[in-house]
Amino acid sequence: ITAADISLKIMQNGVEVSDAKNAGKYVITAELTGDKAGLYTVVFRDGSYTINPRNITVNVKNQEITYGDNPANIYSSLDNYSSLSDQDKLAALNGVIELATGSTLPTGDTLVMLGEPKFSVGYAQYGAVGNSYVIKLSGLENPNYNITFADGTLNVKQKNVSITINNAS
Repeated sequence: ITAADISLKIMQNGVEVSDAKNAGKYVITAELTGDKAGLYTVVFRDGSYTINPRNITVNVKNQEITYGDNPANIYSSLDNYSSLSDQDKLAALNGVIELATGSTLPTGDTLVMLGEPKFSVGYAQYGAVGNSYVIKLSGLENPNYNITFADGTLNVKQKNVSITINNAS
């Protein structure tokens, strides 16, 4: 019997897969094939391996607005997210989130694969000036990743106002 007489299959959840790249447990089965299949009785023991989800941290990029600006406008590029092309989604995401130092995605994967982000900001329009507010991120999930979120900061700067007084007679 040679290696050419043995057929290996990779199975996940009872289904044969040709490219085991997603997180999960896989079973490897073997069987004798070809001319020698009927000549020998061979007992194969199934093997298994697990691909664990990749740990990544996604940072919320810090933002700054001027007093009176609506904080929801920071994320207006994500309006109608589900109808955007993947290229437009990636462009929109790059303005508001990023992978933390040391976190990487495999070649071919992008932030778009993590899902649609949701942001919450502890600031309402016309809130206090000069304060910093926490920006929280949620909504990203993918079974191939264990995702940790790192909050961002929203700084509200003072609005410049100019007043012109007209001469009166």
